Amino acid sequence: MIWHSNTIQDVLQELQVDPTIGLTQNEAAIRLKEYGKNDLKEHELSSFRQAFAKQLRAPLTALLWVMAGITLLIDLYNHFLKHVPTDWKRSLIVAAIALVITLWNTLRHRRSASAMASLRSLSVPEARVRRDGAEQLCSSLSLVPGDIVLLNVGDLVPADCRIIESYRLRCDECELTKATMPTEKYADSLFDDITPLAERTNMLYAGTAITGGTATAVVVATGIRSEMGRSTAPSPAMDLPKQKAMQKWRMRWILGVTILCVIALIVGLCVHTDRIAVFLTVATLAMVAIPQNVDDLITNVIARCVRRIAHNNVRLNHPQAAQTMGKVTVICADQDTLFKNNQLTLDWLCVGTQWISLSDGIPNQRGVAPFMRLAVLNSTAGNLIDDAILKTATNAGIHRDELLTDMPRIGELTPTAERRTGVHLAGDQTLILVSGEWRSLLPLCTKSDVERLTKEAELMEKDCGRVMVVAYRLTDTSPTVYTAEELEHDLTCAGLLGWHTPWQLNIEQTTASLPNVRVLLFSDKSVTSTQAIARQLSFIQHPHILTSETVSTFNEEEWNTAVQQYDVYCGLTAQQKQQVVSALQRQGEVVAVTGGHSDEVELLTAADVGFARGTIASDIAKRAADAVLEDDSYITLLDSIYEGKRLQRQIRIIGLYVTMCALALAIFGLIALVGWMPLQYQAIWMLCLHLVLFVLLPIPAWDLRDMFKKK
Repeated sequence: MIWHSNTIQDVLQELQVDPTIGLTQNEAAIRLKEYGKNDLKEHELSSFRQAFAKQLRAPLTALLWVMAGITLLIDLYNHFLKHVPTDWKRSLIVAAIALVITLWNTLRHRRSASAMASLRSLSVPEARVRRDGAEQLCSSLSLVPGDIVLLNVGDLVPADCRIIESYRLRCDECELTKATMPTEKYADSLFDDITPLAERTNMLYAGTAITGGTATAVVVATGIRSEMGRSTAPSPAMDLPKQKAMQKWRMRWILGVTILCVIALIVGLCVHTDRIAVFLTVATLAMVAIPQNVDDLITNVIARCVRRIAHNNVRLNHPQAAQTMGKVTVICADQDTLFKNNQLTLDWLCVGTQWISLSDGIPNQRGVAPFMRLAVLNSTAGNLIDDAILKTATNAGIHRDELLTDMPRIGELTPTAERRTGVHLAGDQTLILVSGEWRSLLPLCTKSDVERLTKEAELMEKDCGRVMVVAYRLTDTSPTVYTAEELEHDLTCAGLLGWHTPWQLNIEQTTASLPNVRVLLFSDKSVTSTQAIARQLSFIQHPHILTSETVSTFNEEEWNTAVQQYDVYCGLTAQQKQQVVSALQRQGEVVAVTGGHSDEVELLTAADVGFARGTIASDIAKRAADAVLEDDSYITLLDSIYEGKRLQRQIRIIGLYVTMCALALAIFGLIALVGWMPLQYQAIWMLCLHLVLFVLLPIPAWDLRDMFKKK
């Protein structure tokens, strides 16, 4: 079917799906087997025969097999035709050991390939779909034709889709159509079969990004059948860290070993008369002195590290990030990542001139109950602070449902980050309630002592960190127009409410486990609140605050000085945060950053390690980041960096272990070639040692650290 040329009803009938219900899980599983995974490249694990053949073609392994075969033929020729006594069993033993080594390398290579496949599955994004009549998140790899997907601003389109419903929908298709501007999309449009891709405004294509509006769409093509899959080459294999550096190191090592083997061959031929033994020993020396399959060892170590990080609710977009995490020297963390998610504690309220502690609940004091009733009336379940207010009030016997019965809500304004405004009937009068951040709301309280309340709020903020005002106005006339100008004026302040969000458990101890990592704090709260928080954190070395207004005129040299003197930054824009990161990088620091707002995509890209906050980040921000913090936790971020540093240590251990073993075996072979040891069975001894050190060692040196848990 030509999807863009047919009506929505025809498309849904062809795909046999009801858009209000979606596919069932059983039907989705059947279609997944039929169409395959939604991936642009099929990653199939090579068979054992193919992997074994690849190992046999490896230059050093092939050299050993050739030498063993040649020496065996010569020994058999001398023994059976010339009747010269020869020890032809030596070549058979060498061949047997070579077979064991080849088999082991084959198994290790397949294990490495399997580990790489597991890394790909860990970095797959999720899509919001409707299945069995309910919305749910699922891996984008499991999408099939007929799935109903739900898309919002910032989402990436996971597969080719026909739009069912849309609202002010715009899509950035520059990667696919080379368009310079986002394209407006509509559900009801129909086009001819030969309509160019860029003009099909009723379609969404995999890999493009939603820049405006919302959409409900049905998947029509996945994986290599999508337009992105047909128009681009298969995605390259996932690269590993330091591959270029490893390749240069390997080439230099091989050159050195080659020169050494040439010298050893000349010396051996001059010293020994058994030329077969000399050639076999030199060939074995070349094999054992050149470390093989180091990439496979590193791949397995990286795979274990990535799995540990994923177990801690962090999704890596590529394995290089795991090793880069190990180099991090500075963390620029959003303040909100330091607190417990979905938890806060109400501390104080101020009514009139009274400061009243809420540590033991709501006290029976004059003015407190009326204030809490107003706060409860203007609260809605689902908001963090509102939930805390409702819970505290319920424990004191104040119930919102009962209050709404007496004073029903007749209207409201759309809530903003700063304020919530509601309108209630209060007998013959109208009650207008406004609650929100004190700096934005107190100036509207013209019927209160704003100067005194400001001082009280500043004092409370120093102790609690966050302060909210509840204000009201009673009027005899009902508002005719529900606008901020009509409702939010001539207010009376009912009181102040202060609260703080608890720190994550063991935040100080976890930070202390990374003593060489400096922590910088990015705050979007007030300067007073930020100062109160910074003073409580022992790992903030310089708690002085730098504000957005102060840095607005900074040049490059001033930024270089500022990042050395300040650890706390308040109210910075995304561009100013990026200047902080750039200044740190110019000084040789490796910087990790948390973010996820729509304007922080470039910040996440500019940082050495960008952590997208999973609860607020859009798909575009998550794709730009190196890792996604699924739980927005600072502790999780620290654990990931710890694992990265642990990975670096393990890779260094691998390099040291392999190098030392290769050198030891090379020295062992050279001693025999110069005549200081018997040469006849030297190749066998070297291969046996190679087998033990690199194949059969029960606890390899690079796994020793895995035996100890982090304290």
